[in-house]
Amino acid sequence: MRRTGDDMENEITQATRLLLAQRSQDRDEQPLSWLKNRLSSQAGTEFTPRELNKVLAEVIDSDGSVGVVKALVALGADVNFVRRRHSHTWDKITNRSQPGERSNVLLRATLRCRPETVHVLAAHADQANLDSALHHAIVRGNLKILAALLEHGASPVQLHDDFQDVVYHNKLEVVRVLLSGHHLPCLACRSTGLRIAVENQSLEVVGLLLQHWADVNYGDAIALTRAVEQSRPDFVATLLSGPVRPSPRSLDAAVGKLRGPLQEQENDLNRHILQLCLSAGAAGPETTRLITEGLLEMVRRRQIHLLATVLRYRRPPDQYEAAALIEAIRAEHMEIVIKLLEFKPSPETLTAVISQALSIGGPQYRYEVTRLLIEAGAQGPCAGEALVTSLHCLVASLRRGDKMSIERDTRLFYLLLHEGGADVNFGKGEALQIAVRAASIAITEDILLKDPSPDSLGTALTWAMDVPDGRRKQQLVQMLLRRQVDEDAAGKALVAAFKGDPGNMALVELLLSRASVNYNNGEVFIYAIRDFRPETFHLLLGQGIDYKALFTAVLESLKAPRPLRKTLFGELLSRLQLDHLNTALKHLVLEEKSDLDLVKMLLDAGAEATHDAGLSIKHAASNLDRDLLRLLSEYSSQSGEIFTQAFAAIINRGKQWIAFEHVEVMEIMLQHGASGQIASRAVVEIVDHLACQGSQAGLAEALLRRLFAANVDVNHENGKAISLAASRGDPFILSLLLANGATSPSATLALTATIMAHHHETLLLQLIDIFANPRSTVPDFNKSLPGMPPPILLCLKSYGNSVAIVDRLVNAGCQLDATVPMQVCSHVIESRGKRVVSSELEPVSVLMWAVLQEEGLIDLAVVKALVQHGADVSYTTPMSRATPLIMATKAGRVDLAQVLLEAGTRVSAKDAFGYPALFYASRSGNSGLVALLLESKPPVNDGSLHEAARGFHVQAIKMLLDAGHDPNYRSTKHGGRTALGEIALHAAPPTDIAVAGDALDLLSSVDASPLLKVHGKTVIFLALDNQSNECIARLLLDRMLHRTLNSHENTYQDGTHHYSPTMYMAKGLLLGPRSDALLSLLVTHGAEDRFYATIESPQPPDAIGLPEEIREYERARRAHAHAHHHSRLIEQDDKDRRHTLRRASPQPPDAHHTRAPPRHRDERDHHHHHRHHRRHRTLAAAAHHHHHQTILQPTDARHAQGHGRVAGDMGRAEAEAEAEAEAGRARRVVEAARHELRMTELRTARGDLIGQVDREELRRWQAAGEGRRLLV
Repeated sequence: MRRTGDDMENEITQATRLLLAQRSQDRDEQPLSWLKNRLSSQAGTEFTPRELNKVLAEVIDSDGSVGVVKALVALGADVNFVRRRHSHTWDKITNRSQPGERSNVLLRATLRCRPETVHVLAAHADQANLDSALHHAIVRGNLKILAALLEHGASPVQLHDDFQDVVYHNKLEVVRVLLSGHHLPCLACRSTGLRIAVENQSLEVVGLLLQHWADVNYGDAIALTRAVEQSRPDFVATLLSGPVRPSPRSLDAAVGKLRGPLQEQENDLNRHILQLCLSAGAAGPETTRLITEGLLEMVRRRQIHLLATVLRYRRPPDQYEAAALIEAIRAEHMEIVIKLLEFKPSPETLTAVISQALSIGGPQYRYEVTRLLIEAGAQGPCAGEALVTSLHCLVASLRRGDKMSIERDTRLFYLLLHEGGADVNFGKGEALQIAVRAASIAITEDILLKDPSPDSLGTALTWAMDVPDGRRKQQLVQMLLRRQVDEDAAGKALVAAFKGDPGNMALVELLLSRASVNYNNGEVFIYAIRDFRPETFHLLLGQGIDYKALFTAVLESLKAPRPLRKTLFGELLSRLQLDHLNTALKHLVLEEKSDLDLVKMLLDAGAEATHDAGLSIKHAASNLDRDLLRLLSEYSSQSGEIFTQAFAAIINRGKQWIAFEHVEVMEIMLQHGASGQIASRAVVEIVDHLACQGSQAGLAEALLRRLFAANVDVNHENGKAISLAASRGDPFILSLLLANGATSPSATLALTATIMAHHHETLLLQLIDIFANPRSTVPDFNKSLPGMPPPILLCLKSYGNSVAIVDRLVNAGCQLDATVPMQVCSHVIESRGKRVVSSELEPVSVLMWAVLQEEGLIDLAVVKALVQHGADVSYTTPMSRATPLIMATKAGRVDLAQVLLEAGTRVSAKDAFGYPALFYASRSGNSGLVALLLESKPPVNDGSLHEAARGFHVQAIKMLLDAGHDPNYRSTKHGGRTALGEIALHAAPPTDIAVAGDALDLLSSVDASPLLKVHGKTVIFLALDNQSNECIARLLLDRMLHRTLNSHENTYQDGTHHYSPTMYMAKGLLLGPRSDALLSLLVTHGAEDRFYATIESPQPPDAIGLPEEIREYERARRAHAHAHHHSRLIEQDDKDRRHTLRRASPQPPDAHHTRAPPRHRDERDHHHHHRHHRRHRTLAAAAHHHHHQTILQPTDARHAQGHGRVAGDMGRAEAEAEAEAEAGRARRVVEAARHELRMTELRTARGDLIGQVDREELRRWQAAGEGRRLLV
């Protein structure tokens, strides 16, 4: 230890000398660098890191002493950095840092120095330096240097190429060293190295890689497959023995590589490799192919050793195992057959093979192969199919009589039966069936010794029954029945015996020892009854027949002839239960002709007549079988519901029961409790079938009185029977029903049905009398059914010409104040600004209803009859407020109106629209109605004249005018228009122009004014708004409007503007269709264009046809405006001149004024420029106005010239300007006075036109004049 310390001290001394020498050299060569190092943050130490690192690098470059290297490292030399990363305060503030400068001293040592030096440096190196040096150590190939780096943590993970290159060049020691470090090469490199090592035939490298967890499955197990391709079982064994086990998929790939070589040439190496792969667990498509298709190829090539290898580790599927065995047997390769059997094939395989083997090769070969298969386990179920095959061959040989074949096939049969222990139950005992079919007693006996199952015995028994030889059949059946045979099979054989040989008592008795007569629900009774033999039938009955078998016997007995079935039922009756009896009874009843004796026998034995909800009773009743029904009813009690349903069944089948011969059937139904409801239904059916059949009246009475005796309800279904009798028109049945419990509602329904049936008047009167008879039920003659009118209205609708019916109904109690909802009118009315049609239903009286019907439906005499019976002639509907007179007038019925007026109806009554009857008469132009209504002196001016005028009804117009109607009356019902205005706006083009002209002439003759305005429009404007304006305007212009077309009153005012008819069209105010023909019509009649504003408003630019007073006023207004504007120009010009003179006069010197800032000068310049521009604009305006006034009037021109001269002398002296301004003011005063004078004259002239101008407009004009005067 002391020596080591001394050595270390010497090494430090050496290092110190080197450092001092280096420092001296730096001081001489680079004084600034030396000074910087001395002044650095580490200047307090003896040597700086820079100095230490520099000396260390020099020692490494010269492969110096290891001790010096240790000393330098101990003194602080840095193996990793020449200059480490550092940061000053400024760097921290500016977020900057200087990266360190890494040292490559370890790399240089790895390339140049001895391992000891590298060991010393590696101990102080970081991971990055260690990793960077490792590549160069591998290239150098010095194992100690490599080990030193790995020992201190160098990682070869990233050195993929280096590691694979080492493996490729088979550098075993380098590989071992690389795998001994703390870090291993990556798994991909190690796994890839396996393939490279296999390619290089380097088993040691493979072992090393596997020891360090190289993955043999990497790259689709490329290493393993390459080893297989090279036929190297040692490599394969090594690869399979690693810690990472190969996957079944990898092993399967290796097996796939073997398939080709194994097919070409079988050798021990490939078999060994295959054995290794299979034992390691190869699984996949290649392995499956090897043990399926490959297995067959091995058999064909007789590769027995390979076959043994495969079968030792893999069991093929049954079908391929069987196929291989069959292939070997077919090729007679006994050694392969034996080898295959050594591996214990499955029972399924043996079963398939042994059956096939019996058809291959010669007899001796088949026998030997069968023996081998039996020894291998083809016994019991496996040999069952083979036994059947061999038995087929034996039976065929027996039929041919070939002794050699018989002996050979018998030997093989017994081999399978005894040594093979073949299952005799195979195929449901097919072998036994073959023997029985062949009627071979010996073979059957041998098979029976193997104890076949009851099912097999039962199947064979069926075949035994088909053996034609009776003796052998008996013997075979006896042999089979000595054992426990399937009961169903025995029963089936018993059925076959009765079907084929029913007289063989011995066979029947033999079969009955095992068979049951209840097989298949007693099927044997079917054949026993069909071929009835008392001795065998008694034998069967003594065998314990069960419930279902009895049913079969009963049903089959019912099919027997009637004499026989009595015998059969006599034998069976004591054994039958209630269900059997009821079933038999039901079948007997359902027969076309009932066997009453047998029915009584069953009923006496306890059969229920009411069984199955009384089906027997219902059927007998529906067939109207009186005797059967009486018999069944004697054995039934408390079955009212059944007889009700039976009665319903009778009714549902039709009307056949309504006959004298079936009255007793109905009585049976009623006596045994048929319900009243079904009896009531019977009443309906009887009435429906017998009503109005006079020859059947006795039958109807007989049936109905029997039903009445049973307290039947004739009001069933709201008295349907009564309604039927009434609607059919049968007085006798109707009176009979009404007298036997009918209620008033039922009678009321019948009354309605009577009326709706449209009977002959005479018959209807007779029926009404029956209804009104107080000795029977009386209907409510005023009650209406839901959704239907009262009876009186129904009669009026169907018998509108019968006064007698009306009289009879009223006398019976019908009231005429009854109402019915009905749509009275459908008018277009205004509702919230929209025109809608009102079509609601409202109640109307009987008389109103009659008036509303179409002409011809209700006779006038009927209406008179209603009036005479007290119908309200002034009835008013609640919504439309219509009266019979109004509706008669609207319908144009003069006769009805006359009847109503004579009865005292009010002629002035108005409907909801405010229209009286005269209004509608005038609208239709019915002069007869108008004359009739005017006789009652209705009020005048109710709009009737307007309606007549609009339709050009000349006679109506004349009568209305004669009655005092005003032609110029403004009707509120017509928007305030006169009769002439109504024609203009709403008249349609007349069909007869002459008649329309007469109507206009008639109105003109009574001074109908065409200039009366409605909403500012005279008649001509209303005509222009008509949708047929061309036709109506032409008609009016030709007759009367041409006289007032250009009248000043004939204008339309819209706001402040006035329009003539032509301008009304030109300006787009027209509401009717616009056409050139219409405008041409106006022009042809000399219409003038007039378009202007009112006197106080500015005139439009395109004003035309101004009245004279407006023209004068407009001229004066323009002159006044021009004078006012000109005076303002003069005043402004005076101000500008005074300002200019003040600026031009001398000012006292003042420092403040002489040193005006530039901003003030700019303002003055801008002011001068603005004033110059304004002056120029004013002069231009004055000149333009002067030109206009020159054209307008010479007087105005002289004034303009005077002002122009004043404007031209603007540059003269201030005094002259002042004088001119005074003169201007004087002239303005004069002009104002002149203007006021002209305005006074205009007001006077305007006052003369009060009749021509609206008064409100005049007041506005006067107020505006006052305002102008104040402004002036």
